[in-house]
Amino acid sequence: MGIFIIPTILFALACCVQAIFNIMRGHKLKHIQTLDYLGGGIISIILFTIICAIYKMEGMAWELSPVFRIPIFMIYLPFIISLFIADGRNTFYTHLKYMLLISCCISGIMTVLFLQQLFNLLDHIGVTKYD
Repeated sequence: MGIFIIPTILFALACCVQAIFNIMRGHKLKHIQTLDYLGGGIISIILFTIICAIYKMEGMAWELSPVFRIPIFMIYLPFIISLFIADGRNTFYTHLKYMLLISCCISGIMTVLFLQQLFNLLDHIGVTKYD
């Protein structure tokens, strides 16, 4: 199983590192505002809430499912969408891009710090785990 888990985690780490570099470049160019951080945090919370709601609707979860589902939906998806958003004259798209990158970073940090608490949360909301 490690042959699938390790590349998933390493690619998520690479996406987070690249997002950090893009955010630092955005700071240097003064493209990032305070509301972009708030928007990135809100995007992370919404994605996490959707994932928990899906687990609740399914009623069961494979033991390693969060190890795959969290990076795919909370790190890969925002990062890939941000790659396709052009930096142009439209400031909305520029701010959306940085919000998605900030969301990617926040999700990566929170996943590393609180993955075990996610398993406890799944137990608390009544999701049965299978090995």
